[in-house]
Amino acid sequence: MEKKKTSPKQLIKWGSGFFGQLTKLRPFAAIAKRIRLKLLVSVLALSLIPILTMGFIAHTISRNALMKKAFDNLEAVRANKITAIEDFLYKSESDMNILLETVKTLRQESFNQLKAVRTIKSKQIENYFATRLTDVTALATNPVVINALNRFNNVKGKIYGPEWRSVEKTYAPWFTQFIEQYDFIDLFIISNNGQVLYTVEQSSDLGQNLKTGKLKNSSAGKAFRAGLKVPVLKDFELYEPSGNAPAAFVAAPIKVGRKTQGVAMLQIPIEQINAIMQERTGLGETGETYLVATDKLFRSDSRFVEDSTILDETYVVNTRAVNAALSGQTNEEIIQNFKGKPVLSAYSPLEIPGVQWIIVAEIAVNEAFVPHVENEIEDFFTTYKESYGYYDLYLFNPDGLLFYSVERESDYQTNMLTGPYKDTNLGRLVAEVLQTKQYRFADFDRYAPNRDAPAAFVAQPLVHKDDVELVIAAQLSLDHINAIVQERAGLGETGEAYLIGPDKLWRNNSNFLRQLGVGTTILNPKTGVDTKASKSALAGNSGIEVIDNYRDTRVLSSWSPIVVQEATKANPKGTVWALISEINLDEVQAPATRMALIGTGVLLVTIILVVIVALALAGGLTNQARKLMDLFGNIGMGDFGARAEIVSRDELGTMAASLNAMLDNTLVLI
Repeated sequence: MEKKKTSPKQLIKWGSGFFGQLTKLRPFAAIAKRIRLKLLVSVLALSLIPILTMGFIAHTISRNALMKKAFDNLEAVRANKITAIEDFLYKSESDMNILLETVKTLRQESFNQLKAVRTIKSKQIENYFATRLTDVTALATNPVVINALNRFNNVKGKIYGPEWRSVEKTYAPWFTQFIEQYDFIDLFIISNNGQVLYTVEQSSDLGQNLKTGKLKNSSAGKAFRAGLKVPVLKDFELYEPSGNAPAAFVAAPIKVGRKTQGVAMLQIPIEQINAIMQERTGLGETGETYLVATDKLFRSDSRFVEDSTILDETYVVNTRAVNAALSGQTNEEIIQNFKGKPVLSAYSPLEIPGVQWIIVAEIAVNEAFVPHVENEIEDFFTTYKESYGYYDLYLFNPDGLLFYSVERESDYQTNMLTGPYKDTNLGRLVAEVLQTKQYRFADFDRYAPNRDAPAAFVAQPLVHKDDVELVIAAQLSLDHINAIVQERAGLGETGEAYLIGPDKLWRNNSNFLRQLGVGTTILNPKTGVDTKASKSALAGNSGIEVIDNYRDTRVLSSWSPIVVQEATKANPKGTVWALISEINLDEVQAPATRMALIGTGVLLVTIILVVIVALALAGGLTNQARKLMDLFGNIGMGDFGARAEIVSRDELGTMAASLNAMLDNTLVLI
């Protein structure tokens, strides 16, 4: 059914009825009885109702506009800070990639250098022993040696006897000159039955039988037996006649025709081997090369051990490099050396007849991966750390050993997988990176080596052939995060932005530390943020709303999540931060409140002026009306001579004049 339209007459009738009922109420009954009050109230109503209505509408519009502007501003601030934080985190990952590429380059350069050193020294050692075999072969075929063997064999009497001395005097100068010229320790002339007929040094082995005597199982005895057939090298063994020092020998048969008459033997000096192996070109401060045999004992001295390491069972070299080289492999990799220190190692087997030796060239990883900038006191990583604003940079061995740190705090040279800091966020990060072989992030936690201060870390592995060779890590700077989040542009006097972690604790310092009465809000349980904004953002939602913040202050709040790290098997929840930007509701509404106060003042002044004007107007109207009422009263009392005083020039004044004239005419007629 169509609704009936309301006519103007009906509206007037309804209005009259409404106001008629209204006048029955006690407050309005008095007004209804007096024209002056009616006029006053009517004027006030006609004046104030539009003013109040417009004021209310203007206040509401301005307040809503201010709220919208504030929310828009908070959203812009939030978006800018999220972008800045994401850029900061992305830059950290990029920095790790740059460092990784730098380390890769350093690794390759170091390995290339070690390979070159290994190749050169391998050839030198192989050539050295080949030359020693050539020397002993030449010695055994020299006519002087053949004649000396015959003369010493024909000596009657004991060694050191007159006849022996006579023969020794004849040949000793030549033999002495030979070992001095060719750098041998001693020269032996041995009969084919093992009797040592002559030595230059004339130690306790002179006169002994290397075939049947106590030295038969010594390196000299072994060299003699093998040397009866072909030129041979016998490995180092402890040799009692040389003071139980390591001794190695080359030996060759002395033949007359096809018959072996004896053996010529030379004792090889260690010094020449060490001279080759300890030459430091291309090895820096921590590099060295050394020889190892199948017993995994040194065959050259380590330059970092004061005493001789050759055949010293204190220094068994049971490393991955040695085992691989002894199995015939040639390779370069990062390992732990015989001292348990991480090194770059280049190794290979040697081709030396008569022995199975390997050569190893190594340099400490901290020197290989931490180069010093030319003409600079600080190393590369120290310079990088200071230039890019990190608190610390770290290098870890694959077994978890922290072998380099710029700051060198108490975690330096400890193992992050098994040591005292394995349960720290850095320890867990290293374990996760070694497992995932990917860049990872460790959220803020208190870090004991850093005086239990809040610390966050990023780390990147150096992976070669699917093996982690190194882990690079950096401790993020709190100053950078604070600088981003605490920047106040667009937040007024009471606004702030802040980061909250999954634990609902701060990741930056509040702008209101003094009001909160704390030295820091970062990871401070006293200032935890369990608000609608933090809960919503950490749940992955964005929003804007008027809420009560962590200080129980009514604020306009804008929030959004920041995905710091995606979820993984090791960290199924990932890492999500909440970024919240807020400003006090009072500050936002302050302009509207000031406008309302000003409007109230203007309204009061307006009311006063309206009352004054209304009273003046009402007074003019009611004064003439009273004069007329007085006149009617007098007439009613029979006083027809009474007249109304004319006090206004309006219609009432005209009415009074007309009434006075009518009374005058009436009196004349009477």
